[in-house]
Amino acid sequence: MSQRKRKKVAILGMASGCMRAPFNQADWEVWGLNDAYLQLTNDHGQLPVDRWFELHPHSDLTLRRRPADYQKRLAAMTIPIYTLWPGNPWNVKHPIVYPLAKAIRLGRDYFACSFAYQIALALLEGCEVIAIYGAPLVGAREGLVERPCVEWWLGFAAGRGVTVTVD
Repeated sequence: MSQRKRKKVAILGMASGCMRAPFNQADWEVWGLNDAYLQLTNDHGQLPVDRWFELHPHSDLTLRRRPADYQKRLAAMTIPIYTLWPGNPWNVKHPIVYPLAKAIRLGRDYFACSFAYQIALALLEGCEVIAIYGAPLVGAREGLVERPCVEWWLGFAAGRGVTVTVD
């Protein structure tokens, strides 16, 4: 990852549309989440993203929902990994605690999913373009809880003059 923060951020879901993201384009940062590395890792074992987000609690439930080698894969990543708790249990190389308090002051305390946190962080960092790829949010919980939250944050971003696209 470049040390400078780019003004364009592509946030990836895990649906097929994620592969249309602007990978390896110098003016874009690409952010992945959860266990999407299963789809994104190339033939050489490289992950074409700049940051990773695992915002679910470190719990038995989360670990049951992830592949058996999940913790090992997170620990092997050489990009920043964002979590919501201090003392990242995966001993990652770049543990970062998400600035939740700042995001709440930015908009409001409305975070129903990882995408909402990612959008808020992009706004905190001054991004001018936010694009969402591979996140149709049509599942039962997604459509009822997550989609309205993401729509609110994207509307908030657009209201601040940020260009927003959903692919």
